Amino acid sequence: MSDLLCFFAHQRTEWNGWMDRLPHDFYHRAEYHLLAEQRGEGTARLAVYGDIHRFVAWPYLLLPLSSVEGLESTDLCDVTSVYGYPGPVCLNSDGSGSFLNEAMSAIQELWIVQRAVSIFTRTNPLLGLSLLQNFGTLLPAGQTISVNLSIPLEESAAQIRRGHRYEIQRGRNAGLVFWHDRQWSRLKEFILLYTEAMGRKGAESRYFFEEPYFAKLREISGLATSHLLLVLRGQEVAAGAVFTECRGIVQYHLSAMREEHRRLGPVKILLEGARAWAKSRGNTVLHLGGGHAGAADSLFQFKAGFSRCRHQFFVWRAVLDRASYDLLAEARARHCTQHQLVSSCPYFFPQYRQPLEVPEQVCQRGA
Repeated sequence: MSDLLCFFAHQRTEWNGWMDRLPHDFYHRAEYHLLAEQRGEGTARLAVYGDIHRFVAWPYLLLPLSSVEGLESTDLCDVTSVYGYPGPVCLNSDGSGSFLNEAMSAIQELWIVQRAVSIFTRTNPLLGLSLLQNFGTLLPAGQTISVNLSIPLEESAAQIRRGHRYEIQRGRNAGLVFWHDRQWSRLKEFILLYTEAMGRKGAESRYFFEEPYFAKLREISGLATSHLLLVLRGQEVAAGAVFTECRGIVQYHLSAMREEHRRLGPVKILLEGARAWAKSRGNTVLHLGGGHAGAADSLFQFKAGFSRCRHQFFVWRAVLDRASYDLLAEARARHCTQHQLVSSCPYFFPQYRQPLEVPEQVCQRGA
């Protein structure tokens, strides 16, 4: 444990000081983790094993189990990850030798001391997975799409699907204009569009964000920043998105569109504009993400029309304390039986955090 350090998100200088020594993304930064912590998603921590020449850095959230319905009396917790594409990162380690074994053992010891039962993390499709390949369970969770900004603009433009190009031109002819809102002057209008879009989709509460969240995203500065990019029709916002930017990686983070402009394809114009904008700032990749929950659905097909670059997205999970895990699962099952609840997602990990719902026949009896 002598080579292991652990930081809180408010220790921004120390946290980001380690991150700045190696390739990473916006989702690894202290400021983004502090935002998640302030939203009640868990206590944000960064575990670092090694020295400045070779180390593993793992940002994570410690999420208490007392917040789970039916498990209120426990003092245990889980290790999870922020929304987006985080995961552990390594400097000067190719996945072989004893160093990663030592790092993983030390970090797991820390988690055991912190009373963690299970571990789950999303990973970053643009960065390596060397730490995770020999530990726990690494599961493919669909593909993501990116635009290569290191090639000339005309070459990346040639990868845009013909139908997309036609609709982009049609939208421009109809008066749609791409705009970088540097002052975030249209933020309130964007938030309204975003909230309406999440409502139409029936999104979970964790996908709804209030104005202070966006304001704090805007405040993040230094090597990691966020930007509000919009498509306007006259003075009206037709579509928009928050894009993050960190060390050459631009992420398509949160987006929304005004429904009455859908036929003009404003999001196509948004992503086409973001491609040129991101390259003009010296970035090397624009990551568009994938489909809903990693599916090769209509959202994935839409994004796939902008580039031929594909990346495999993985999630990683492990059980630290099997005895506690089984006891928690049993306690949750008893709670479900007592309250006539069933899991709405039986493959959810960890098992005792599965979202619950009232069976249809119970609802009918109640009616």
